[in-house]
Amino acid sequence: MGAAGNYACVADGFVTLKLYNVAGQELKTMLSGVLAAGRHTVGLNAGTLPSGVYMYVLTAGDFRATRKLMPIR
Repeated sequence: MGAAGNYACVADGFVTLKLYNVAGQELKTMLSGVLAAGRHTVGLNAGTLPSGVYMYVLTAGDFRATRKLMPIR
């Protein structure tokens, strides 16, 4: 089972996208690098994750967003 997410960068810069479990342990770095401004897509193979609630954190420059992810089987 795969999932994809879209996001946009307003300026060129270093971007990270990390996945955490509810205990706050980092499970995976899905993206880490310099990206150009514009729209981007990142994929996740959710079939490797046990059912549950996860958090992902997107950081780009001074911007930081945390959202919940719940893979549905």
